[in-house]
Amino acid sequence: MTRASSLLKPSSGSSIIVLTESQTWTPPFKMRARIIAIGGGASGAGCVSNTSQKATATGGGAGELAESIETITSSNDLTITIGAGGAAVSIGIGVTNVDTDGNDGGTTSVSGTEVTTITANGGSGGVAESGTTEMNNSGGAGGTGGAGNIRTVDGGAGGAIESVASSNNQSFATGGGAVGWLDIGHAGGLIDRDSAGAGDMGSGGGGIGGAGGKLIRDSGTDSSGYGGTCISTPPSTTNGADGDEPVGIRMTNSFANSLIAIPILSQMLLDGIPHSAYVYTGSNSHIQPPGCGGYGEGGANNGGEVDASMFGGGGGHANTANNVKAGDGGIFGGGGGGAALASPSSDTVDSGAGGDGAVIIEVLEILE
Repeated sequence: MTRASSLLKPSSGSSIIVLTESQTWTPPFKMRARIIAIGGGASGAGCVSNTSQKATATGGGAGELAESIETITSSNDLTITIGAGGAAVSIGIGVTNVDTDGNDGGTTSVSGTEVTTITANGGSGGVAESGTTEMNNSGGAGGTGGAGNIRTVDGGAGGAIESVASSNNQSFATGGGAVGWLDIGHAGGLIDRDSAGAGDMGSGGGGIGGAGGKLIRDSGTDSSGYGGTCISTPPSTTNGADGDEPVGIRMTNSFANSLIAIPILSQMLLDGIPHSAYVYTGSNSHIQPPGCGGYGEGGANNGGEVDASMFGGGGGHANTANNVKAGDGGIFGGGGGGAALASPSSDTVDSGAGGDGAVIIEVLEILE
């Protein structure tokens, strides 16, 4: 596979066109162009149990990325179809024992007489389950099976839940997957809980440079995981509040402000494409660069930003009592986080929505 680092370096004087709505698009002139289609991200699952059960919800898969290089002219229109992100799962007040899987993302495509059709499929929704037995659930699968003459990259899966021991009155939710911008679609954070006991666990969403932070516990306590990094070699990693392994990157303002990791993204930001969220880092909130996963929440929300930035997966949110709101997937195909609630009273549950797909056109050369 051709590496992203060579594919994504814009030529001198190149410009970026971002299309976020389905339309018939006419190229302004004859050009050689890189065309990137991204499918819609799926939403995370939503789950409500009761006091004698546990609730689990996994994150949604990210949309697939498909890329081609084509010569296009103003005399032949392109048909652009943008895949919608999966709608969030919402569970109202006063209900129990509701397991609702997330909603799939839609397919994004580019077609026309001068191009071979480019297709990027949407991610699959997260999985919900409540009960008392041991649970093992996969996250929603990333989009796959599309077409492009340069590369196709499967979207990252939502985080998996493994070996959640039999217990009651606790909840577990994983983060959504990230778009495979750097050739790998990274998953939301894994949750592995081998022992029974009280404690809610929410893992972080995937980033374009790494998976969301794993949460592996052998005892009962609330646990929260950081989101995945936006670059393939982060300057440092840090343990989450309760994580047993190094997890997603803890950003600092100075690093975020100096980040120019991917040239085409930098140009998109200069063009005003929205991207920024805030990521919780313990005692401070810092700017989250594009491509980062959202922070996971286990227990009451303690100030973390569970929404992802561009391409990233939203963080999962799990709680016992109180409202639960998981993080939305980042714009351009990120998967939404799962939302799980045990012991509901007058509380609501909202999973993270998937990010809508997009078509990104980079002008490589003007031919006339």
